Amino acid sequence: MRVKPSNEIGYTRSLVQDMRQIISKRSHEYFLEAVKRDDLEYFTRKMSRLDRLYNIVYIMMAVKNKGFIGLLKLLIGRVTKR
Repeated sequence: MRVKPSNEIGYTRSLVQDMRQIISKRSHEYFLEAVKRDDLEYFTRKMSRLDRLYNIVYIMMAVKNKGFIGLLKLLIGRVTKR
């Protein structure tokens, strides 16, 4: 039996997609500003804030989709890969 296709995505998934669009747009803006300032640290600092926010949103999605045990497995997998 096949699942019917749907264009609807869940709330947390839409947050992830929104964050990806924001990161895509702002990364260009921040890089251009860093070039103007001759300060690569500016770019790194600005992007690290977006990266942390993206990770929080992604973890929210993982909790929703996988439950607490699934989240622990995800986090353990990330720690062991480092």
